[in-house]
Amino acid sequence: MATPDSQAVDPVALAAAYDEAARSNVVQSLLVARHGRIIGEHYFGRQDSDTAINIHSISKSVLSALVGIAIQQGFIASLDIPIVHWLPEYFGPHGDSRKRAITLRHLLTLTAGLGWIENETNTAHWRRSADWIAYALDLPLVSLPGRQFNYNTALTHLISVILTRATNLSTLTFAQRCLFDALGIQIARWDNDPQGYSIGGSDLFLRPRDLLRFGQLVLDRGMVNSKNIVPEQWLQESIQPHIQLRTPGFWHPAYKNYGYLWWLRKFQSYETAVASGYAGQLICIVPRLDLVIVTTATDTTPFASVMKQSHLIEAIVEDLIIPSVQEASDNGSSYS
Repeated sequence: MATPDSQAVDPVALAAAYDEAARSNVVQSLLVARHGRIIGEHYFGRQDSDTAINIHSISKSVLSALVGIAIQQGFIASLDIPIVHWLPEYFGPHGDSRKRAITLRHLLTLTAGLGWIENETNTAHWRRSADWIAYALDLPLVSLPGRQFNYNTALTHLISVILTRATNLSTLTFAQRCLFDALGIQIARWDNDPQGYSIGGSDLFLRPRDLLRFGQLVLDRGMVNSKNIVPEQWLQESIQPHIQLRTPGFWHPAYKNYGYLWWLRKFQSYETAVASGYAGQLICIVPRLDLVIVTTATDTTPFASVMKQSHLIEAIVEDLIIPSVQEASDNGSSYS
């Protein structure tokens, strides 16, 4: 812990951000860390520091880190291996042969080319299906793999299945042993599909401080207490643009690029990597400012109002928190 002014953050401006969060009636927590010190931590409504919540699609960015660890440990040889290698029984002789070209890289960049509309009929039917893997791979191919971005949680579930088959551990167990233990985090819960696979891309339950620790790990290039947990090169690649979005981002028109399950955008003039979940669950990593911001929010908001709620929360980040931070000329945390 540290005071805001000790970390070159205007305490009055930061307090204004917390006042706005309280007035919003949707923000449940707001945490800010600079130079590895927590300079602000407030909870609203029913949220408190000990309550683990569904982080929704922030789970996708956690999956991205797990893939990097699995590569480092030799469980996965390459992102360019077709996923049929791990899921052979789902690619029969009578299916669309072009799907055999889908690779792990396509899943990480959400460019597999399968037809899907997020949070509409596809998502509901997928969750009610008897076999989520089969449902995802039976979707029609509407573009060649690698050609077009389409936000698709079913694709990230396939990543979880691949991790389990590659490591012979559930995604929950692999995450706990190889990532979260080093961060002092105990996974509260990670729900399963009908076949028992941890749900890829959602339904991981963590506390707000856990999200802050994960964000700090990414900012610190995968290091914890001088020990490498996630490969630095992998994290650098993960938060670099791999696909330019032709249409405005899923949550906000400012999202122009996508990495490996990370949104990439600017807050003010600062490049930011964002792990974004339904209705305003956020981890914002701002390397140039050596800054991590976490928000959690009411997630019972109807889908029709989700974008409005998310924009409100992101405005607090962009218009109040970011301007409160004085840029350091000697910051060593920025990715080159």
